[in-house]
Amino acid sequence: MCQEEGMQRASVKTVAVLMCLLGEVAAAADARPSQVRETLSNTVRLAHEAGQFDGVLLVARGEQVLYEGAVGFADREQARRHTVDAPFRWASVTKQLTALLVMQEVEAGRLSLTGTIRQYLPTFSGPSGDRITLQQLLQHTSGLPNPSDMPEGAEGMPAFYENAGPTAGDSLAAATGLCSGPPKKEPGTAFEYNNCDYFVLGAILERVTGKPYARLVRDRLSRPLGLRSLRLFSPGAAKALSGMVGYEGPKEREPRFNMATYGPAGSLYGTVRDLWKLDRALMSHQLLSPESSRTMWKGEPSLGYVALGAWSYPATLKGCAAPVAVVERQGHIGGIKVLNLIVPSEQVALIAVSNQEKTDYGALWSGKGLAYDILRATLCP
Repeated sequence: MCQEEGMQRASVKTVAVLMCLLGEVAAAADARPSQVRETLSNTVRLAHEAGQFDGVLLVARGEQVLYEGAVGFADREQARRHTVDAPFRWASVTKQLTALLVMQEVEAGRLSLTGTIRQYLPTFSGPSGDRITLQQLLQHTSGLPNPSDMPEGAEGMPAFYENAGPTAGDSLAAATGLCSGPPKKEPGTAFEYNNCDYFVLGAILERVTGKPYARLVRDRLSRPLGLRSLRLFSPGAAKALSGMVGYEGPKEREPRFNMATYGPAGSLYGTVRDLWKLDRALMSHQLLSPESSRTMWKGEPSLGYVALGAWSYPATLKGCAAPVAVVERQGHIGGIKVLNLIVPSEQVALIAVSNQEKTDYGALWSGKGLAYDILRATLCP
C-alpha cells in the first residue's frame, strides 16, 4: 500500500516535471517567431536609416507571417508613405509566372521544352526559329535580338519601352517583329538576359491555348488562388497605378515609359500578400506537380544557376547546419527593385520591394547583403 502511494507520488512528480519541460519548450517555440520578428524589424530599420531600403518587406514560414512592414516614402514629393497593402509592379517576377504557365502546358503535353519556336509559332520569321528551343528561351540562351539594344527614345529609355501605340504589350507583334530580327548569337551558346525570350514565350502560350496572356493569368492564377490585386498593365491603363513612384536619384523620378510594353516579361502588378499566396501555392504544388516543379527549379551551374524563369541554387547561411536550396527571382524596372525568394523545403517566402535607388539585395553566395541578413535571421536565428 505504502509502495503504491510512493509510486503514485513519484508518478505525479514525473508528470509535473514533464509538464514543466513541455511548458518551457512551448514558451521557446512561441518566443522564436517574436525574436525573428524583432531581428527582421531591426534589419529593415538599419537598412532604411542607411539609405539602402525604402519599401515593403514580407517574410513568412508556412502559414505564419513572421514579419510584414513598410518604411519610407512611396512618393517623396507628396510625402506619401509606403503601405503594406499597396500594389506595386512585379517587374521580372512576371517571368516566373510566365515560366509557370509554360510548365503547365508542358505538363499537359501541349508543349515540350525541347520543341522549337517555329514548331509552335509558325509566323515567327527569325532565321533561328527552327533551332531555338523553349528551354533556351526560358534560360536566356536563345541569341535573339534584345529590345534593350534599341536607341533611346525621348525619355531616355530604349525606344521599345516608350511605345504607346496599339501594339504596346502585344506579344505576337513583338515576337514576329523586333524579336524576329537578325540574331545576336547562335542558340544555346551563351547566356544573355533578354525580354524577347519571354515575349516569344507569351506569343506561344497565346497561340497554343487560344487565350490572351492576361486571361491565362486570371483563369489559372488569380481566380484559383484568390489573387484579387494581380493584374497586367494594359496600354490604356499603363500609368493608372500611382501607388509607388520609382526613383533613380534622391528626388529624381524614373523616366517615363509604358509598363504595358513589358508584357509577359514584366507587366504584372499586385500586392505583397498576393505574391505570398502565389509562392505558397508553388511550394505546396497546387499549380504544378512535384516533378514539374523540380524541372522548373533545376538551376544550371554552367549558366550561373539559372533555372526556368528564376535562379535556383544551394545557399550557405552562417548558423544553419547545412546549405538550403533557394529559388530566387529579382526584378528591376525603372526605379523599382523587387525580390521574390522562396525556400521550398522550409516553406519560407521572402518578398521585398523598394523604390530606393541604393537598394541592393546582394547575392546569397557572398555571405552578405540585405537578402542574406533577412534569410539568415529567418532560418538560422
